[in-house]
Amino acid sequence: MRPYRVLSLEPETRGTSRRALLPRSRAWALTVLVGCLAACGGGGGDGGSGGSKATIAIDAPAVGAGRITGTTRNADPATMRVVLYAKTDQWYVQPFTNAPFTSIQPDGRWENGTHSWDRVLALLVEEPYRPTNTSVRHPASAPGVVAWDEYPERDGDRLVSFAGRDWVVKVGKKAGPGPNDFSDSAENVWVDGDGLHLRITKGDAGWQAAEVFLLESLGYGVYEFVVGSPIDALDRNAVFSGFVYESADREIDVEFSSFLASPNNAQYVVQPYGAPDHLRTFAMPAAPVSLHRFEWRADHVSFESWAGAEPRDDARISEWRFAGGPIPPPGGEAMHFNLWLFGGSAPVGATGDHVVVRAFRYLP
Repeated sequence: MRPYRVLSLEPETRGTSRRALLPRSRAWALTVLVGCLAACGGGGGDGGSGGSKATIAIDAPAVGAGRITGTTRNADPATMRVVLYAKTDQWYVQPFTNAPFTSIQPDGRWENGTHSWDRVLALLVEEPYRPTNTSVRHPASAPGVVAWDEYPERDGDRLVSFAGRDWVVKVGKKAGPGPNDFSDSAENVWVDGDGLHLRITKGDAGWQAAEVFLLESLGYGVYEFVVGSPIDALDRNAVFSGFVYESADREIDVEFSSFLASPNNAQYVVQPYGAPDHLRTFAMPAAPVSLHRFEWRADHVSFESWAGAEPRDDARISEWRFAGGPIPPPGGEAMHFNLWLFGGSAPVGATGDHVVVRAFRYLP
């Protein structure tokens, strides 16, 4: 179940794109979502009022306020709780990772503290809900979410369609990795007949990076992508990655960067990268097209790369099998592609790189 409905299509200059928007009325949004959850078997709560649907609302606070209050209706305090998330560069559970739940009072009111935020999200949850510490995706899509409210009311994420799937285009100021300013402009991310384009650009406010991620989690399986542009000679400060990410310690990366992988220019990583034998660098040759694959299983992660679009033995560039521990478990992760600047530093060559991902494939 997605945390938003596609309500409009917006024309743009490049590729296929649209925006996933919340309905303008916050109260109406709650009614639509809870009704859809119930219809889809997604955890609609009956609460304690004769089958009436449970809802939640945030009292409009000052942006960045350190205390968030709100109300619930038809919510059973014995079986339901509130979980708060604050968003800056991504969503962070509040107020603490070891205390993520907020109790509901008998009158339906709730209140808790939060760290700084640009947006705040309140989830009304029941079993089997399990909070994640951080999330780049909207947390309302998790199992066990009965209803939710978000403040300020959001305008929606830009989506692009690529490889038969919907991808969210990341946007954020001074966001990780980097930190970078990530733009959802069609100058930074677009899709055409050649594939998914990611480009670093310079605007009036400085350099802007590009990132997309899948709406859904795919879990264990084989992840494969074809790059349709050379990636052996990116700018010294530029990094291109195809990776699965849930949190800093639950991440699998194929990265191309002469800075990160020095003295080579590419690396395979099973986070945390600082743990012994969790990283293997290799030399990515000049190749107009290249294929990269990782297989993620409960007992290992294996990586392979080839020159060209096919996995031929005579074109293999590198391979590595990681069977040490721990292997990241599935759940809440998403596939990403990004092109960004290390430390947010300007390109050494004063020109933003441009990478084309020709294809993405996943097999369970």
